[in-house]
Amino acid sequence: MKNELPRVEIVWRDIVESAGWTSRDDVMKVEPEMCSSIGYLLDITDDVVRIVSSTVNASKESNYQVLPRGVVKSIHRLRRDREIKQ
Repeated sequence: MKNELPRVEIVWRDIVESAGWTSRDDVMKVEPEMCSSIGYLLDITDDVVRIVSSTVNASKESNYQVLPRGVVKSIHRLRRDREIKQ
């Protein structure tokens, strides 16, 4: 079965937080973490990007992520070269 949804890698920035006591100087050194997610691109709107990791007959999806567009830094389409032999 061939999946018609494009396979993509999304690079995005995530929140970093801590519940412990930290000096102000150390807090000022902390930056949001760069993250990467790979999946099938379901939808892109002005507000969000939706990907899923699994799909069944274009009727059901599993393991989804909905990312706010403001945190998304890039979206790259992944190509399929060839099947990995087992």
